[in-house]
Amino acid sequence: MCKKKREEEYFGENYHYIWSDNWHIEGNQAWFMAGWLDLLFQFDFHTKETTLVDWISSQKECKFRQHPRCIKRGNVILCLPDEGTDIWFYHLSDQTWTYVSVENPDSLRLGCYQAWCVNRQVFIVSTGLKQMIELDLEKEEITGYYDFPVKGQSQISESIQIGSSIYTVVSSPVRICRFDWEDKSIKLYEVPEIQDFIRTFCFDGHRFWMTGTTKNIYIWEEETGNVTCLNDFPPDFGVWNFKGNRENLLNPVEKSENGPLFLFSLSAGKFIWLIPFQTNEILYIDRDTFQVKKFPVKGEEQTENDINNQLLQHKYLLEYVRENRYIGLFSLKNKWIFEIDSVNLTYEIMNYKFQMESRVHELIIKDIMRKKNMIYEQEAADLSDWMKGLEREGGKKNTEKKEKSIGKQTYHKVIIVRGEKEYAGS
Repeated sequence: MCKKKREEEYFGENYHYIWSDNWHIEGNQAWFMAGWLDLLFQFDFHTKETTLVDWISSQKECKFRQHPRCIKRGNVILCLPDEGTDIWFYHLSDQTWTYVSVENPDSLRLGCYQAWCVNRQVFIVSTGLKQMIELDLEKEEITGYYDFPVKGQSQISESIQIGSSIYTVVSSPVRICRFDWEDKSIKLYEVPEIQDFIRTFCFDGHRFWMTGTTKNIYIWEEETGNVTCLNDFPPDFGVWNFKGNRENLLNPVEKSENGPLFLFSLSAGKFIWLIPFQTNEILYIDRDTFQVKKFPVKGEEQTENDINNQLLQHKYLLEYVRENRYIGLFSLKNKWIFEIDSVNLTYEIMNYKFQMESRVHELIIKDIMRKKNMIYEQEAADLSDWMKGLEREGGKKNTEKKEKSIGKQTYHKVIIVRGEKEYAGS
């Protein structure tokens, strides 16, 4: 939802950097989409400079999380829809856009958070459709929709690529789907030992780690099916009261009623890292000893004023992991990116800033005016007018729509696995 009264939260004077839902890193360059606006940026790790590349032309006035994630393949950047309805391709060679619509007859939130390029194919998990989408990158056509065996209110959470397979965790009842992109088959593992609503899912090279709404960390081994549960959390671990429904600002927790304890998990260095949703501590776990420790970050304690005025009601956004060592997090309280060194167990607030102007939207306006010669100064008096100007001019951009309806496709082979039993399903 767009909230005009919060424009200062997106581009206010105290805004140190712009938020995104991911960075795609290639060498010393990173590419990312602004979380609120359909703007594509490039970042240089050497110079620390950020450049506006272009924006997606859209008829929608509200662009909040329309296409907040991107991946790059060769000279093409794919912008993936969350609240949006289509997949956009930005061609670096000639600075043009093309796009393809996603079949979505029920108008669900697509939630295309993760994608992987395999030769000329791209595989995209849609948490809303509960499907794997297969895309031909050269033809820019969707060639397959494959249904996950997920029924009722069960939700898809995180996905991981390992070899030729993509593992996807189903939140409740807990199941793990192993999709093989070569033969489009799926193996479904049931994990009844975990009675939780799973949100995070990562792999350390040998075992899978999961967390949900309870104060537990689950470790699952694919070969044996064994589940280990860790619950030795730091004593002052708690949840910030973003909902305003309790007396205290920080409350101890055994089970979260307002959402998951952690929003992201990842493997970096010799540790598993758990990034909070609304909890008060970043945690890291030694993969060998299973010891759980907190990673304090100065200045991240919440206040009632922070919570009342914060853009999103959680703590961090995971922007990137590079070199299997450095973790880039966007602080929703301080509106800057800090980088954790998972080897030295230190962190640094990064000087990622726009260089030309103090206010982000002024730089964006001038950059677009210079490059596209489309916007008059009077249209850029404030952010709302500027957005309207972009939408009026957007139709003049060089875009091409590519659509091909293929109908829904489903898996031709599903294997259900529980313990040592394995049998064909439908």
